[in-house]
Amino acid sequence: MTRTLSTDRLTLRPVSSGDEFDFFPLCSNATAVRYLPTTPHQTAAETTAWIESKISKSGAHMWAMFLEESDQPIGFVNYLGESRIPGMGYVVHPDYWGRGYAPEACHAVLDCGFTQLGLDRVELWIDETNAASHRVAQKLRFKVKGRIPLKYNHQSTYRSLVVYGMQAEEWTAGHAALAARP
Repeated sequence: MTRTLSTDRLTLRPVSSGDEFDFFPLCSNATAVRYLPTTPHQTAAETTAWIESKISKSGAHMWAMFLEESDQPIGFVNYLGESRIPGMGYVVHPDYWGRGYAPEACHAVLDCGFTQLGLDRVELWIDETNAASHRVAQKLRFKVKGRIPLKYNHQSTYRSLVVYGMQAEEWTAGHAALAARP
């Protein structure tokens, strides 16, 4: 069972079918979803169906990202289900960009994935033009593993995605090194 996670500034609550979390302002924002395999949502019902399709897959986990003083999610972090290699994704509403929320939330979700969910590795697939997400991957100490061409259904051309990866041992070693610092 996915549990609620907390950071210094965020609460990450598990998303489940029927939740009242209002993701429509995030999923309807063209800037927020420009790197996702979906177009901006036109209705809240479309957002609900999209979220349910994500969380209904075996092995999927999704957390809504909340600021401490808010009941409106500012983003989400998820592990894709039904995938051979666990893939992680994240989106933060553009109104909250540049404040370090994505790496903070992803750090908590990675720790949960490696220490509680038993994941042995995690990948990020990041559009080559998404500079902010590349910085998030680097802050979290992911390593570039390669590139793949990909074209989502709503796109007319292929894009190059940079594949980042991290093994559970690398996560554990990174935490041990941080704890050993004076």
